[in-house]
Amino acid sequence: MARELRLGLNVGYWAGGPRPAAEAVAEAERLGFDSLWTAEAYGSDADAAGLVGAATERLKLGTAIVQISARTPAATAMAR
Repeated sequence: MARELRLGLNVGYWAGGPRPAAEAVAEAERLGFDSLWTAEAYGSDADAAGLVGAATERLKLGTAIVQISARTPAATAMAR
């Protein structure tokens, strides 16, 4: 049985700021990607999915890695 291939974009560490990430998100949506993933690293926060996610109308949003010990579960949930 054949399965449909779905592509996801991981913007991860966006040292250039949210502007280049938003441009990449718009291009990924134009190319037919299925999802957008963010991660947490030095200088970027996984909670920024909302910032770069504002550049899309169709992509599903997800956080790949979040440093749980830095915030409570409630704070993590409210940041989404």
